[in-house]
Amino acid sequence: MIVSGLTPSSVTVQGISILGTPSDSTGVLGWGVVGSNTGEWVPAPGPNFAIGALGTLVAGAARVIDWTTAGYFTMTLPSTGTNALSFTSTGAPGGEAAGVVTPSVGQVIRLRITGGGGGTVSWPSGATITWLSGGSAPTLTGSLVTVIELVCTGYQTFDGTFSQS
Repeated sequence: MIVSGLTPSSVTVQGISILGTPSDSTGVLGWGVVGSNTGEWVPAPGPNFAIGALGTLVAGAARVIDWTTAGYFTMTLPSTGTNALSFTSTGAPGGEAAGVVTPSVGQVIRLRITGGGGGTVSWPSGATITWLSGGSAPTLTGSLVTVIELVCTGYQTFDGTFSQS
Protein backbone atom coordinates (compact mmCIF):
# COMPACT_ATOMS: atom_id res chain seq x y z
CA MET A 1 0.00 0.00 0.00
CA ILE A 2 1.26 3.47 -0.81
CA VAL A 3 -0.03 6.37 1.23
CA SER A 4 -0.75 9.55 -0.73
CA GLY A 5 2.03 12.10 -0.58
CA LEU A 6 4.80 9.53 -0.07
CA THR A 7 7.78 9.10 -2.35
CA PRO A 8 8.29 5.45 -3.35
CA SER A 9 11.77 4.07 -3.79
CA SER A 10 12.70 1.91 -6.74
CA VAL A 11 15.37 -0.66 -7.40
CA THR A 12 16.83 -1.51 -10.82
CA VAL A 13 17.42 -5.23 -11.33
CA GLN A 14 18.91 -6.36 -14.66
CA GLY A 15 17.76 -3.14 -16.30
CA ILE A 16 14.20 -3.37 -14.99
CA SER A 17 12.98 -0.75 -12.54
CA ILE A 18 11.05 -2.34 -9.69
CA LEU A 19 8.93 -0.24 -7.41
CA GLY A 20 9.83 -1.04 -3.82
CA THR A 21 8.33 0.04 -0.57
CA PRO A 22 7.75 3.73 0.05
CA SER A 23 10.98 5.38 1.15
CA ASP A 24 9.15 7.03 4.01
CA SER A 25 6.97 4.05 5.00
CA THR A 26 7.53 4.61 8.69
CA GLY A 27 5.00 7.35 9.24
CA VAL A 28 5.03 10.05 11.86
CA LEU A 29 4.43 8.67 15.37
CA GLY A 30 0.71 8.66 16.07
CA TRP A 31 -0.36 8.65 12.42
CA GLY A 32 -2.02 5.79 10.59
CA VAL A 33 -3.96 5.59 7.35
CA VAL A 34 -7.66 5.72 6.51
CA GLY A 35 -9.46 5.20 3.22
CA SER A 36 -10.67 8.29 1.43
CA ASN A 37 -13.52 8.67 -1.01
CA THR A 38 -11.01 9.24 -3.81
CA GLY A 39 -9.74 5.65 -3.87
CA GLU A 40 -6.50 6.31 -2.03
CA TRP A 41 -5.25 6.09 1.53
CA VAL A 42 -4.54 9.27 3.45
CA PRO A 43 -2.53 9.75 6.66
CA ALA A 44 -4.51 10.54 9.80
CA PRO A 45 -3.90 10.39 13.55
CA GLY A 46 -4.72 7.02 15.11
CA PRO A 47 -5.05 4.30 15.98
CA ASN A 48 -1.37 4.38 16.95
CA PHE A 49 -2.09 7.42 19.04
CA ALA A 50 0.28 10.31 19.63
CA ILE A 51 -0.61 11.86 22.98
CA GLY A 52 -1.66 15.49 23.39
CA ALA A 53 -1.32 16.24 27.11
CA LEU A 54 -3.46 19.34 27.70
CA GLY A 55 -2.96 19.48 31.49
CA THR A 56 -5.51 21.15 33.77
CA LEU A 57 -7.90 23.34 31.81
CA VAL A 58 -8.35 26.98 32.86
CA ALA A 59 -11.74 27.48 34.53
CA GLY A 60 -14.33 28.70 32.02
CA ALA A 61 -11.90 28.82 29.09
CA ALA A 62 -12.42 27.30 25.65
CA ARG A 63 -10.13 24.45 24.58
CA VAL A 64 -9.30 23.39 21.03
CA ILE A 65 -8.98 19.69 20.24
CA ASP A 66 -6.86 19.71 17.08
CA TRP A 67 -7.36 16.39 15.27
CA THR A 68 -4.19 16.95 13.22
CA THR A 69 -1.81 16.95 16.21
CA ALA A 70 -2.66 13.79 18.18
CA GLY A 71 -5.04 10.89 18.50
CA TYR A 72 -5.24 10.68 22.30
CA PHE A 73 -5.80 13.80 24.38
CA THR A 74 -5.58 13.95 28.17
CA MET A 75 -6.96 16.76 30.31
CA THR A 76 -8.11 17.53 33.82
CA LEU A 77 -11.16 19.68 34.46
CA PRO A 78 -10.84 22.61 36.84
CA SER A 79 -12.90 22.63 40.04
CA THR A 80 -15.37 25.22 38.66
CA GLY A 81 -16.68 26.55 35.36
CA THR A 82 -17.64 25.10 32.01
CA ASN A 83 -14.95 24.52 29.43
CA ALA A 84 -16.15 24.70 25.81
CA LEU A 85 -14.42 22.13 23.61
CA SER A 86 -14.06 22.70 19.89
CA PHE A 87 -12.72 20.46 17.13
CA THR A 88 -10.49 22.36 14.75
CA SER A 89 -7.31 22.02 12.79
CA THR A 90 -4.39 24.31 12.24
CA GLY A 91 -4.07 23.56 8.58
CA ALA A 92 -6.08 22.71 5.54
CA PRO A 93 -5.53 19.01 4.76
CA GLY A 94 -8.74 18.94 2.72
CA GLY A 95 -8.44 22.49 1.43
CA GLU A 96 -10.50 23.93 4.28
CA ALA A 97 -9.44 27.09 6.07
CA ALA A 98 -7.80 26.88 9.47
CA GLY A 99 -10.37 26.60 12.22
CA VAL A 100 -12.66 24.28 10.25
CA VAL A 101 -13.19 20.70 11.40
CA THR A 102 -11.14 18.55 9.04
CA PRO A 103 -10.90 14.99 10.35
CA SER A 104 -11.15 12.28 7.73
CA VAL A 105 -14.09 9.91 7.68
CA GLY A 106 -13.04 6.96 9.80
CA GLN A 107 -10.52 8.95 11.82
CA VAL A 108 -10.64 8.20 15.55
CA ILE A 109 -9.51 10.20 18.56
CA ARG A 110 -9.73 9.48 22.26
CA LEU A 111 -10.12 11.94 25.10
CA ARG A 112 -9.14 11.03 28.66
CA ILE A 113 -10.84 13.54 30.95
CA THR A 114 -10.28 13.55 34.69
CA GLY A 115 -13.03 15.32 36.64
CA GLY A 116 -11.93 18.24 38.77
CA GLY A 117 -14.82 18.45 41.19
CA GLY A 118 -17.39 20.86 39.80
CA GLY A 119 -15.95 21.62 36.36
CA THR A 120 -17.84 20.54 33.25
CA VAL A 121 -17.41 20.65 29.45
CA SER A 122 -19.66 21.69 26.62
CA TRP A 123 -19.32 19.91 23.29
CA PRO A 124 -18.74 21.71 19.97
CA SER A 125 -21.86 23.49 18.78
CA GLY A 126 -20.91 23.08 15.11
CA ALA A 127 -20.48 19.31 15.36
CA THR A 128 -23.09 16.57 15.72
CA ILE A 129 -22.09 13.80 18.12
CA THR A 130 -24.29 10.71 18.26
CA TRP A 131 -23.64 9.26 21.72
CA LEU A 132 -23.86 5.48 21.38
CA SER A 133 -23.23 4.93 25.11
CA GLY A 134 -26.49 5.65 26.88
CA GLY A 135 -27.78 8.06 24.22
CA SER A 136 -26.35 11.21 25.81
CA ALA A 137 -23.01 12.85 26.52
CA PRO A 138 -21.20 11.71 29.66
CA THR A 139 -21.46 13.65 32.91
CA LEU A 140 -17.90 14.75 33.66
CA THR A 141 -18.11 16.03 37.21
CA GLY A 142 -16.53 14.75 40.40
CA SER A 143 -13.33 12.74 40.41
CA LEU A 144 -14.35 10.39 37.58
CA VAL A 145 -11.93 9.43 34.84
CA THR A 146 -13.81 9.32 31.53
CA VAL A 147 -12.34 7.91 28.32
CA ILE A 148 -14.24 9.05 25.23
CA GLU A 149 -13.76 7.68 21.72
CA LEU A 150 -14.96 9.78 18.80
CA VAL A 151 -15.15 8.42 15.25
CA CYS A 152 -15.65 10.81 12.34
CA THR A 153 -18.62 9.57 10.28
CA GLY A 154 -19.03 12.56 7.95
CA TYR A 155 -18.52 16.29 7.75
CA GLN A 156 -18.74 17.51 11.36
CA THR A 157 -20.54 14.32 12.44
CA PHE A 158 -19.15 11.86 14.96
CA ASP A 159 -20.08 8.68 16.82
CA GLY A 160 -19.12 8.89 20.46
CA THR A 161 -18.69 6.18 23.09
CA PHE A 162 -17.32 6.48 26.60
CA SER A 163 -16.44 4.57 29.74
CA GLN A 164 -16.01 5.94 33.25
CA SER A 165 -14.24 4.77 36.37
